[in-house]
Amino acid sequence: MATKEQIEYIAYELPKAHPANLLKIINDSNAGIGFVLKLLYAAEGNRLSAGAISEAMCVSTARVAVLLKKMEGKGLIVRASDKNDARVTIVRLSEQGKQAAKEMRDRMLDHISDVIDRIGMEKLEQFIALSVEVKAAMEEDFPPKLSAS
Repeated sequence: MATKEQIEYIAYELPKAHPANLLKIINDSNAGIGFVLKLLYAAEGNRLSAGAISEAMCVSTARVAVLLKKMEGKGLIVRASDKNDARVTIVRLSEQGKQAAKEMRDRMLDHISDVIDRIGMEKLEQFIALSVEVKAAMEEDFPPKLSAS
């Protein structure tokens, strides 16, 4: 059983690692335009319906429509109605969008390579395994229930 001192030590020291900020860095690279570029780049034929993009992002179709309009304005995508169902919008990467997605992916892989070189593969594997284990332990009975007094 953990001692009070151990618990207080972890509660004090854990924020120094800023796990939430680490995840924010990762999640920000997966948000918005970057997310759609990666999604379309990985999709067969570099094309998906706007509805599939909305589902993958877990956001409304209206929010996706705004994002797609912005991306179209930047020349990253091309939108068209589905030939079989005019209510469905098909989104595909333009040549400029394909290039942007490839460059983004290459930068991400270069960054991961730099992290591996700085920290070492073994330590990173241990970090990931330990993070998964800590996450699972933290998710059990979290958030703590307030006792009704």
